[in-house]
Amino acid sequence: MNRLATLIALVIVVCAVSAGISSQSSTMLVLATVLMATGVLVHRFVHSAVVANAGTQVSTFRQLLACVVHNLFRFGIGAIVIAWMAVSALWFFGA
Repeated sequence: MNRLATLIALVIVVCAVSAGISSQSSTMLVLATVLMATGVLVHRFVHSAVVANAGTQVSTFRQLLACVVHNLFRFGIGAIVIAWMAVSALWFFGA
């Protein structure tokens, strides 16, 4: 199940990055950074609330969904960091 969740999250991030590249806008990168940071904060809050109710039984679908969201944020943060490094290099070298 973890591999399936990883594959789903990776496909979602690749599609989002492809859509962002096609717009060729630095505003898209700033927006993606803000959305990812907000999503991570919300995910942390929800995860802490779930840990507080750890005695409840969780369905397999919810476990898959939680794994997809976790991997989505992990790959998304990596993609945004790489994009900022590329944009910073382009700005630095004046391209």
